[in-house]
Amino acid sequence: PKNNQNRLIRFSIFNRFGQLVFETSDIKKGWNGNWNNSPQPSGTFVYRLEMLSLDGRTFTQKGTIALIR
Repeated sequence: PKNNQNRLIRFSIFNRFGQLVFETSDIKKGWNGNWNNSPQPSGTFVYRLEMLSLDGRTFTQKGTIALIR
C-alpha cells in the first residue's frame, strides 16, 4: 500500500529446484515469469521478501506463488 513506508531490501523467487529465477531490490520491478529469457513452466515457486521497517528492524517473509500460464 502507498501508506506503507517499509523499504524493500530484496525480493527473490526460486524454482522447485532451488534455483534463483528472479531477484530485485527495486520495489517497482516485478517478475514476468521468465528466467534467462525463457518462459518458466506453470507450477509453484518460492518467494523470499526482505524488508527494512521504519524503526530499523529487518524482517523476512517467505511463501509460495503459483505461476499459471
